[in-house]
Amino acid sequence: PISLQVTKQGNGQTYAETIAYLEMLKPHEILLNEGRKNSPLARKLVQIYANPETENESTVVKFISRSYFDQTKGAELLKRLARTDMFDPTLVEEYILLSSTHALLHYTQQTSGASFSRKCLDVIVNSGGKNRMAIDRSTLLQLELLINAKTGKTKDSLVASIDCTKTTVGTRLLRTTLMAPPCRSDTINARLDLVDRFLENEDFFYAVLEHLKHLPAIDKMLTDIAVIPRLEMKHPQASSETPLVTVR
Repeated sequence: PISLQVTKQGNGQTYAETIAYLEMLKPHEILLNEGRKNSPLARKLVQIYANPETENESTVVKFISRSYFDQTKGAELLKRLARTDMFDPTLVEEYILLSSTHALLHYTQQTSGASFSRKCLDVIVNSGGKNRMAIDRSTLLQLELLINAKTGKTKDSLVASIDCTKTTVGTRLLRTTLMAPPCRSDTINARLDLVDRFLENEDFFYAVLEHLKHLPAIDKMLTDIAVIPRLEMKHPQASSETPLVTVR
Protein backbone atom coordinates (compact mmCIF):
# COMPACT_ATOMS: atom_id res chain seq x y z
CA PRO A 1 0.00 0.00 0.00
CA ILE A 2 2.59 2.56 -1.04
CA SER A 3 1.70 2.91 -4.71
CA LEU A 4 -1.69 3.63 -6.25
CA GLN A 5 -1.56 2.86 -9.95
CA VAL A 6 -4.48 4.10 -12.03
CA THR A 7 -4.89 2.85 -15.57
CA LYS A 8 -7.40 4.37 -17.96
CA GLN A 9 -8.31 1.47 -20.19
CA GLY A 10 -10.02 1.98 -23.53
CA ASN A 11 -12.38 -0.81 -24.54
CA GLY A 12 -14.70 -2.02 -27.21
CA GLN A 13 -17.70 -4.23 -26.60
CA THR A 14 -15.44 -7.22 -25.87
CA TYR A 15 -13.48 -5.54 -23.03
CA ALA A 16 -10.43 -7.37 -24.42
CA GLU A 17 -7.90 -4.79 -23.19
CA THR A 18 -9.22 -4.73 -19.64
CA ILE A 19 -9.32 -8.51 -19.40
CA ALA A 20 -5.79 -8.83 -20.80
CA TYR A 21 -4.56 -6.20 -18.32
CA LEU A 22 -6.13 -8.08 -15.40
CA GLU A 23 -4.44 -11.27 -16.57
CA MET A 24 -1.14 -9.41 -16.40
CA LEU A 25 -1.80 -8.03 -12.91
CA LYS A 26 -2.97 -11.37 -11.51
CA PRO A 27 -4.93 -9.63 -8.72
CA HIS A 28 -6.06 -11.26 -5.48
CA GLU A 29 -9.41 -9.48 -5.64
CA ILE A 30 -11.38 -7.54 -8.24
CA LEU A 31 -13.86 -5.04 -6.76
CA LEU A 32 -16.97 -4.12 -8.73
CA ASN A 33 -20.01 -1.98 -8.01
CA GLU A 34 -22.84 -4.29 -6.91
CA GLY A 35 -25.22 -2.22 -9.01
CA ARG A 36 -23.33 -3.41 -12.11
CA LYS A 37 -23.69 -7.15 -11.52
CA ASN A 38 -25.46 -7.68 -14.81
CA SER A 39 -23.12 -5.54 -16.91
CA PRO A 40 -21.27 -7.28 -19.78
CA LEU A 41 -17.88 -6.72 -18.10
CA ALA A 42 -19.03 -8.13 -14.76
CA ARG A 43 -20.46 -11.25 -16.42
CA LYS A 44 -17.23 -11.80 -18.37
CA LEU A 45 -15.05 -11.45 -15.28
CA VAL A 46 -17.20 -13.79 -13.20
CA GLN A 47 -17.10 -16.36 -15.98
CA ILE A 48 -13.30 -16.14 -16.36
CA TYR A 49 -12.35 -16.19 -12.69
CA ALA A 50 -14.94 -18.75 -11.62
CA ASN A 51 -13.60 -21.37 -14.05
CA PRO A 52 -12.29 -24.26 -11.90
CA GLU A 53 -10.23 -25.67 -14.79
CA THR A 54 -7.74 -22.81 -14.64
CA GLU A 55 -5.52 -21.34 -11.94
CA ASN A 56 -7.69 -18.25 -11.72
CA GLU A 57 -9.34 -19.51 -8.54
CA SER A 58 -6.77 -17.42 -6.64
CA THR A 59 -8.57 -14.30 -7.91
CA VAL A 60 -11.91 -13.40 -6.32
CA VAL A 61 -14.46 -11.17 -8.04
CA LYS A 62 -16.27 -9.26 -5.30
CA PHE A 63 -19.25 -6.93 -5.58
CA ILE A 64 -19.26 -4.17 -2.97
CA SER A 65 -21.82 -1.54 -1.98
CA ARG A 66 -22.41 1.34 -4.33
CA SER A 67 -21.86 3.68 -1.36
CA TYR A 68 -18.13 2.84 -1.47
CA PHE A 69 -17.86 4.64 -4.82
CA ASP A 70 -18.02 8.17 -3.44
CA GLN A 71 -16.37 10.94 -5.50
CA THR A 72 -16.30 13.55 -2.72
CA LYS A 73 -14.85 11.23 -0.09
CA GLY A 74 -12.42 9.92 -2.68
CA ALA A 75 -11.05 13.42 -3.27
CA GLU A 76 -10.63 14.01 0.47
CA LEU A 77 -8.95 10.63 1.01
CA LEU A 78 -6.59 11.09 -1.93
CA LYS A 79 -5.50 14.55 -0.73
CA ARG A 80 -4.70 13.09 2.70
CA LEU A 81 -2.85 9.98 1.55
CA ALA A 82 -1.12 11.04 -1.70
CA ARG A 83 2.41 12.38 -1.52
CA THR A 84 2.44 16.13 -2.13
CA ASP A 85 4.96 15.91 -4.97
CA MET A 86 2.91 13.18 -6.66
CA PHE A 87 -0.54 14.73 -6.30
CA ASP A 88 -1.92 16.30 -9.45
CA PRO A 89 -4.75 18.80 -8.73
CA THR A 90 -6.43 17.79 -12.00
CA LEU A 91 -7.18 14.41 -10.42
CA VAL A 92 -10.06 15.91 -8.48
CA GLU A 93 -11.84 16.45 -11.80
CA GLU A 94 -11.82 12.71 -12.59
CA TYR A 95 -15.13 11.32 -11.30
CA ILE A 96 -14.43 7.64 -12.05
CA LEU A 97 -10.89 7.86 -10.68
CA LEU A 98 -11.99 9.46 -7.41
CA SER A 99 -14.95 7.16 -6.80
CA SER A 100 -12.88 4.05 -7.60
CA THR A 101 -10.02 5.26 -5.43
CA HIS A 102 -12.30 5.70 -2.44
CA ALA A 103 -13.84 2.25 -3.00
CA LEU A 104 -10.43 0.59 -3.14
CA LEU A 105 -8.74 2.42 -0.25
CA HIS A 106 -11.79 2.35 2.03
CA TYR A 107 -12.32 -1.37 1.37
CA THR A 108 -8.64 -2.13 2.01
CA GLN A 109 -8.63 -0.25 5.31
CA GLN A 110 -11.84 -1.92 6.45
CA THR A 111 -10.78 -5.48 5.62
CA SER A 112 -7.21 -5.16 6.89
CA GLY A 113 -8.14 -3.45 10.15
CA ALA A 114 -5.55 -0.76 9.51
CA SER A 115 -5.25 2.83 8.34
CA PHE A 116 -2.78 4.39 5.91
CA SER A 117 -0.20 6.96 7.00
CA ARG A 118 -0.55 10.51 5.70
CA LYS A 119 1.26 11.22 2.42
CA CYS A 120 2.30 7.57 1.98
CA LEU A 121 0.99 6.93 -1.54
CA ASP A 122 2.66 7.41 -4.88
CA VAL A 123 -0.15 8.07 -7.37
CA ILE A 124 0.69 6.97 -10.90
CA VAL A 125 -1.84 7.59 -13.68
CA ASN A 126 -1.32 6.14 -17.13
CA SER A 127 -3.29 5.14 -20.18
CA GLY A 128 -3.66 1.45 -20.85
CA GLY A 129 -1.34 0.15 -23.54
CA LYS A 130 0.88 3.24 -23.57
CA ASN A 131 4.27 2.31 -25.05
CA ARG A 132 3.39 -1.38 -24.79
CA MET A 133 2.13 -3.99 -27.21
CA ALA A 134 -1.50 -4.96 -26.60
CA ILE A 135 -2.04 -8.75 -26.47
CA ASP A 136 -5.63 -9.93 -26.06
CA ARG A 137 -6.58 -12.83 -23.80
CA SER A 138 -7.20 -15.24 -26.67
CA THR A 139 -3.66 -14.70 -27.97
CA LEU A 140 -2.21 -15.09 -24.46
CA LEU A 141 -3.90 -18.47 -24.16
CA GLN A 142 -2.91 -19.66 -27.63
CA LEU A 143 0.74 -18.71 -27.09
CA GLU A 144 0.65 -20.38 -23.65
CA LEU A 145 2.43 -17.43 -22.10
CA LEU A 146 0.98 -17.96 -18.62
CA ILE A 147 -0.85 -21.28 -18.62
CA ASN A 148 -0.63 -24.53 -20.55
CA ALA A 149 -3.41 -24.85 -23.13
CA LYS A 150 -4.10 -28.51 -22.33
CA THR A 151 -3.89 -28.53 -18.53
CA GLY A 152 -4.82 -24.93 -17.70
CA LYS A 153 -1.89 -24.85 -15.25
CA THR A 154 1.16 -22.62 -15.08
CA LYS A 155 3.44 -25.65 -15.36
CA ASP A 156 4.79 -26.13 -18.90
CA SER A 157 3.84 -22.57 -19.87
CA LEU A 158 6.39 -20.12 -21.22
CA VAL A 159 6.64 -18.13 -17.99
CA ALA A 160 7.23 -21.30 -15.94
CA SER A 161 9.92 -22.46 -18.36
CA ILE A 162 11.98 -19.26 -18.27
CA ASP A 163 11.27 -17.88 -14.78
CA CYS A 164 14.60 -18.04 -12.95
CA THR A 165 14.00 -14.78 -11.07
CA LYS A 166 15.30 -14.38 -7.54
CA THR A 167 12.79 -11.82 -6.22
CA THR A 168 9.04 -11.30 -6.27
CA VAL A 169 9.58 -7.97 -8.01
CA GLY A 170 11.46 -9.77 -10.77
CA THR A 171 8.68 -12.31 -11.15
CA ARG A 172 6.09 -9.57 -11.62
CA LEU A 173 8.31 -7.72 -14.10
CA LEU A 174 8.80 -10.89 -16.15
CA ARG A 175 5.05 -11.48 -16.34
CA THR A 176 4.47 -7.86 -17.33
CA THR A 177 7.13 -8.01 -20.04
CA LEU A 178 5.69 -11.20 -21.52
CA MET A 179 2.09 -10.02 -21.51
CA ALA A 180 2.71 -6.43 -22.56
CA PRO A 181 6.12 -6.17 -24.29
CA PRO A 182 7.55 -2.64 -24.52
CA CYS A 183 7.38 -0.88 -27.88
CA ARG A 184 9.81 1.98 -27.22
CA SER A 185 13.11 1.43 -29.00
CA ASP A 186 15.14 3.07 -26.21
CA THR A 187 13.65 0.68 -23.62
CA ILE A 188 14.35 -2.35 -25.81
CA ASN A 189 17.92 -1.23 -26.59
CA ALA A 190 18.66 -0.52 -22.93
CA ARG A 191 17.63 -4.06 -22.01
CA LEU A 192 19.68 -5.55 -24.82
CA ASP A 193 22.71 -3.54 -23.70
CA LEU A 194 22.34 -4.91 -20.18
CA VAL A 195 22.09 -8.47 -21.49
CA ASP A 196 25.27 -7.91 -23.52
CA ARG A 197 27.07 -6.72 -20.41
CA PHE A 198 26.07 -9.83 -18.49
CA LEU A 199 27.17 -12.07 -21.36
CA GLU A 200 30.53 -10.32 -21.60
CA ASN A 201 31.26 -10.55 -17.85
CA GLU A 202 30.26 -13.91 -16.37
CA ASP A 203 31.65 -13.11 -12.91
CA PHE A 204 29.56 -9.94 -12.75
CA PHE A 205 26.46 -11.91 -13.77
CA TYR A 206 26.80 -14.49 -11.00
CA ALA A 207 27.72 -11.82 -8.45
CA VAL A 208 24.46 -10.00 -9.22
CA LEU A 209 22.50 -13.26 -8.85
CA GLU A 210 24.08 -13.88 -5.46
CA HIS A 211 23.19 -10.40 -4.22
CA LEU A 212 19.60 -10.76 -5.45
CA LYS A 213 19.18 -13.91 -3.36
CA HIS A 214 19.79 -11.87 -0.21
CA LEU A 215 17.66 -8.89 -1.21
CA PRO A 216 14.99 -8.40 1.50
CA ALA A 217 11.28 -8.24 0.74
CA ILE A 218 11.13 -4.50 0.09
CA ASP A 219 7.34 -4.54 -0.40
CA LYS A 220 6.77 -5.98 3.08
CA MET A 221 9.21 -3.55 4.68
CA LEU A 222 7.47 -0.55 3.13
CA THR A 223 4.09 -1.91 4.25
CA ASP A 224 5.18 -1.60 7.88
CA ILE A 225 5.88 2.08 7.23
CA ALA A 226 2.67 2.87 5.33
CA VAL A 227 0.16 0.92 7.43
CA ILE A 228 -0.99 1.88 10.92
CA PRO A 229 -2.65 -1.07 12.76
CA ARG A 230 -5.85 -0.19 14.57
CA LEU A 231 -6.11 -0.98 18.27
CA GLU A 232 -8.95 -3.40 18.86
CA MET A 233 -11.09 -2.77 21.97
CA LYS A 234 -12.38 -6.05 23.34
CA HIS A 235 -16.03 -6.13 24.32
CA PRO A 236 -16.52 -7.76 27.74
CA GLN A 237 -18.95 -10.28 26.25
CA ALA A 238 -16.97 -10.87 23.05
CA SER A 239 -15.90 -14.44 22.40
CA SER A 240 -12.16 -15.12 22.38
CA GLU A 241 -12.74 -17.08 19.17
CA THR A 242 -13.99 -14.10 17.15
CA PRO A 243 -12.18 -14.34 13.78
CA LEU A 244 -10.13 -11.49 12.37
CA VAL A 245 -10.39 -10.57 8.69
CA THR A 246 -7.13 -10.06 6.82
CA VAL A 247 -6.11 -9.53 3.22
CA ARG A 248 -2.89 -10.46 1.46
